[in-house]
Amino acid sequence: MKIGLQTLQVVLYTSSLDLSDKLGVAKVFSQSKKLNLKGEPSILPIPNDAPLEIPRVILKSKDGSRELTVSPARIDMFFKVIQVSKDGIPTLGIDSLKDEVKDSSKELAKNLKVFNANLNRAALVSNFIIKLTESSKKYILDKFIKKGTIKEPEEIKLHILNKETIGEYKVNEWVRFETLRNIKNPKDDKALRILIDINSVPEAKYNFTEKNIDSFYEKALKLITEELKALK
Repeated sequence: MKIGLQTLQVVLYTSSLDLSDKLGVAKVFSQSKKLNLKGEPSILPIPNDAPLEIPRVILKSKDGSRELTVSPARIDMFFKVIQVSKDGIPTLGIDSLKDEVKDSSKELAKNLKVFNANLNRAALVSNFIIKLTESSKKYILDKFIKKGTIKEPEEIKLHILNKETIGEYKVNEWVRFETLRNIKNPKDDKALRILIDINSVPEAKYNFTEKNIDSFYEKALKLITEELKALK
């Protein structure tokens, strides 16, 4: 089994972030050396009455491997692995981004202080591509499905929700599996996509700050690592 990290997504949920000065917001985040968002910002002409989750500001690193989207309700920081092997598997694992994820979450919380935005929820979404030595359908059927209950499917999508507590944080943990096929050779289905989404539960309003935000992400990263080990 070969595991490659495709994307990591840090999500910070805010309460009514003031985006009346979108250029000013873009300037604050683009000037942060730790975030490495030196590309030209995109200011989107979104109507004021549009849903609060729709991004109004987008910033990227020059190589496109980092992207920040800003909306009144949430901040999303994407870490994209753009290097892939010959078989299409990303060449980096989650360990390679642990420190940057924690540092970036602290930096985002610090920058959001400028706008008096409260952070009451947080999430970490990880997206992996896994190369198997067998059919991805067979892998899922053997590992999760009782033998004989499902006939030979064309593809499989499996979603699992776990209720977890990591440290002092109550979280929802979604683990989603999707079988993949080689576009050039459809008979080759030895690849699998796995998405692990860890988010603090909506009913628990935590006060995330620059001082404690890295604790949440450290524990979320550990849980993701443990889930990956359990798959082998």
